[in-house]
Amino acid sequence: FGSRGSGLFSAPPVMRVTLVALAAADPAKPSFPQQWNAMQLSDIQINQGGVPGPDGTSVCCEQNSPQCKIQTAHQADKFHFDFPNNRTRSGDPGQQASIVSLYG
Repeated sequence: FGSRGSGLFSAPPVMRVTLVALAAADPAKPSFPQQWNAMQLSDIQINQGGVPGPDGTSVCCEQNSPQCKIQTAHQADKFHFDFPNNRTRSGDPGQQASIVSLYG
């Protein structure tokens, strides 16, 4: 290497061929389905002074803590994606209300 310079271009010929072959390789492009469903679940808990319950997963307020406040929320949504027909649908599973979007 010494008298031939420094850097990538001074590498032996075998090294240059290997680097060119790696740079020229074209990775396979992924293909994704055009129609699919997804389920989204959200569980939120805001604990302001609560203590763990006896089962280890619940949260309770002690009787002598009037400022204690615990809030929980649960949400479940199902999404349908239909790209060939330019539409999507979302809503709560088991409910009659939903949002349908038609594109195009």
